[in-house]
Amino acid sequence: MAECLLKMKLFQKIIFGLSIIIFIGLCYISSFNVFQTDDYIYASQTRDLGALENSFTLYKNWGGRYLTYSLNTIIPAGKSEFYWLPKVLPIVYFTLLIFGFYNNLRFYFKQKKTEALEKSFILFLFYTICLSSISEHYFWISGANVYFLSFILANFLIYFFGKFQHNKKVKPIIFLLIILLMGSNEFIAIYLLLFLIFNFFLNKHKNNLIFLGIGIFGFLLSFLAPGNFNRMTESDANFWFTNVKRIGVFIINSGYVFLKIILILPLFIKIFEIEIKTILSKISINRLKIYLAFSVVTLLFSGFLILLNSSRTLEIITFYRDWETDRKSTRLNSSHSAKSRMPSSA
Repeated sequence: MAECLLKMKLFQKIIFGLSIIIFIGLCYISSFNVFQTDDYIYASQTRDLGALENSFTLYKNWGGRYLTYSLNTIIPAGKSEFYWLPKVLPIVYFTLLIFGFYNNLRFYFKQKKTEALEKSFILFLFYTICLSSISEHYFWISGANVYFLSFILANFLIYFFGKFQHNKKVKPIIFLLIILLMGSNEFIAIYLLLFLIFNFFLNKHKNNLIFLGIGIFGFLLSFLAPGNFNRMTESDANFWFTNVKRIGVFIINSGYVFLKIILILPLFIKIFEIEIKTILSKISINRLKIYLAFSVVTLLFSGFLILLNSSRTLEIITFYRDWETDRKSTRLNSSHSAKSRMPSSA
């Protein structure tokens, strides 16, 4: 038994070392970051309209992410004195994410500082390898705000939600985090709303009802934004062709995610075995299954709807079309060249 524990600790040390390497590598890559096209667009619109008016314009015409889109309006792209920002901001986000993991491990599992720090870096590694597109999360400010910041805020909400059980003075912080999260990212908003609903029905306390009320308000504010409906324009594409294509890409994408899960999940379970057992000892399995079922079904449906609108999928489809066009063009040119080289008598 002691030998198994020693092997496990050695294995965890190796994973921790790999996590540190990944962290340093991502920080190094961030040193090459520059402002992106979207950043200049946001900055230009803010220069013309002002940050407040630009945020309202985005809400009316583009989408309901009222927190992250508003943050993007104050990006100082185009000003040479701020060219360090795209290089530093991702590193700040890396650090905040690890700090959020650290706080939760210390608070919920009473871990020692060194153990909590070690496992925080390992969690950072798992978060990194589970991403399907690192660039959208890390290497440009708009992406970092929309995708990465919401996950960081969610970690801090988990921490303060636990602190609230012992200290009611943190209630305003929870109010603020719920409002910010509902306006940061739709997927996080769906998860959070489901959590607040289940939390209230498990414990029908006045505070939980207030949390749920604030969550519903922020959720509706985000999802009922005029910009969301303005973007749902009619398409000339064939309905059946579009959805068959969407189903095909969805199946391929799901297979990729499933493969990643079966490769990563056993490693995650082994490293965080103690923490998982602690959680399972404090929660009803049946209730957990219901919550997870609602979450998975909702997110799968949402993912299916937006799949062909994601830039990553469009890049794949565009690449395939370009490749097909180039291939046909090459074949046609080869055919013409061959004919031109043939004798006139042929």
